[in-house]
Amino acid sequence: MKIAYFHGLESKVGGPKPNWLQAEGHEVWAPPMPYKSQPFLFEMTQKAVLEQEIELLVGSSMGGYFAYHLARLLDIPALLFNPALGVRSVKVKADQSGEETPLLLLAFGQNDQLIAPSSSQAFLAANWPQKEQLHYLWGEHGHRTPLPFFQQGVKEILRLL
Repeated sequence: MKIAYFHGLESKVGGPKPNWLQAEGHEVWAPPMPYKSQPFLFEMTQKAVLEQEIELLVGSSMGGYFAYHLARLLDIPALLFNPALGVRSVKVKADQSGEETPLLLLAFGQNDQLIAPSSSQAFLAANWPQKEQLHYLWGEHGHRTPLPFFQQGVKEILRLL
């Protein structure tokens, strides 16, 4: 499967999560995401997702925000880890006009002190018309997603697809 992986605001490109996806046999595009310094990042990312025919979007925190809006625009399933949907510490431009409702799996750390899961849930309650396309996975961690929980989320969305 062709997967795009978008890291969070304070994270760097690469690491154990995209490496694990590759080791599992997926084709992974995990670009650097300079959220604060690239004003056209969303447009460039959208173009690359289309060109590469990405089949699954995976994003963490601010990367989850990007993945959500790309999913709505392009009708691509998405796995969002502690997404910055309702609250963001930095203003980042994204096209919010998408109306598609692909499968979404939201994976939350119930002890997240940085982005309260309830803020993303409230955002989705107000903005997501197809509730049956929403699925949730809960872990005991905080904002940073442990690799085993990441793996569980990927396996779950692949099962749902």
